[in-house]
Amino acid sequence: MTRGAATPAIRVAGLSKKYRLFDSPRQRLREALDLKGRTFHKEFWALRDVSFEIAKGQTVGIIGRNGSGKSTLLQVLTGVMPPTSGTVEVNGRIAALLQLGAGFDPSFTGRDNARQFGRLQGLTADEIEARIPEIEAFANIGEFFDREVRSYSSGMFARLAFAAAINVDPDILILDEILAVGDARFQQRCYERIQRLQDAGKTVLVVSHDIETIINQCDSAILIEKGQVAANGAPRDVADRYKELLFDEVVNELGVVRATASRSRPSRPAEGGSPWAAELLASADGTDRFPHRPGYNPQETVYGDGDGQLLDYRIEVDGTEALTDHFLCGSVVRFHVLAQSRSWHDELHFGIAFRRADGIFIYGSNTAMRPASFDRHDSGTAVVFSFALKLALQSGDYFLDAGLFRRVAGETVRLTTRRNVVHMTVLNTPHFDGMVDIGVE
Repeated sequence: MTRGAATPAIRVAGLSKKYRLFDSPRQRLREALDLKGRTFHKEFWALRDVSFEIAKGQTVGIIGRNGSGKSTLLQVLTGVMPPTSGTVEVNGRIAALLQLGAGFDPSFTGRDNARQFGRLQGLTADEIEARIPEIEAFANIGEFFDREVRSYSSGMFARLAFAAAINVDPDILILDEILAVGDARFQQRCYERIQRLQDAGKTVLVVSHDIETIINQCDSAILIEKGQVAANGAPRDVADRYKELLFDEVVNELGVVRATASRSRPSRPAEGGSPWAAELLASADGTDRFPHRPGYNPQETVYGDGDGQLLDYRIEVDGTEALTDHFLCGSVVRFHVLAQSRSWHDELHFGIAFRRADGIFIYGSNTAMRPASFDRHDSGTAVVFSFALKLALQSGDYFLDAGLFRRVAGETVRLTTRRNVVHMTVLNTPHFDGMVDIGVE
């Protein structure tokens, strides 16, 4: 998907932004009037020495926790506020949607706001009028296009804002969580239009908490943490680093609760029914045997708090152990995964996710969502989770994630997640086009 060029669309060097924080308006006034030049504020650095380049034609994702500095970064990039230090170079016309409805006058109609937006982007009156029909059609809000914006729902705001931004012919489009609003059909049209902008060589900057959006839509990603660049590179790698931060945050917040909830309790008696489950339980000695199994991906990513482990697996097809990672379309593949934890096993949950090689999310489920879909075999010191997947998929490469977690005080505590741990190749699908065979008769 890379669409790079020699001259960057955006170049940021040593960018820092400092705010002065006052405990009260009175302290602000006191500092302003103090004849001795005393200060009564605290310094807060929203950004500190941020540097990166975005090539023309790239689509780049910006991710980070709330309060990390993402919004401040966008405001500096778009000229809404000046930096405290450092430089920002922007080459091309920017159309930015920094927040829902920002820059729209609630007393104006949608049509008048679209015209005003065009003027702010430097379009002539004739250019604006030529684009109004397409803006109205894309927004698809009917008679509300000629009503005051104050009467709009959040979804209507999103439709109008996005329609206006993409139709001013920007060189650089910046979207801050705008795609999180609106129904699925509108979002699909937005993604389709973004794809057209990408194909036309436009630069797109996407800020989103939706990790799958960043992975699937972007050429690269930047993680902002505490006002600094914590990671910059391939979307999947940056997303994994972001997940690590999120899980560390949950573990830190719930550490005392987890310790209380983890007291040892009696385990359920062993359950039979699967020779592979029995073999895995018998061999549970804390050794990680994943690397010795068919399809193991040595480039997997592992994260979690370490209180649980996924240590071994077997793959079964038609009652026979599979010694290969290649499967025919339509095959029912059964997995048996060995888990061990220092806590009571009945509190554990197991989950899977299935993705295409390009990161497209196919399917995910877990024992909390669908307990009947996962068989469970306990030995008292270990647990085997068994589940089946029907590979009704187009030929190609797919990756399986497996994870062990616990629910504590309404929060999910990730004991361990092995992302992209099993690589599976699906072969021979001449009877359908697309991604998944949905079984048309």
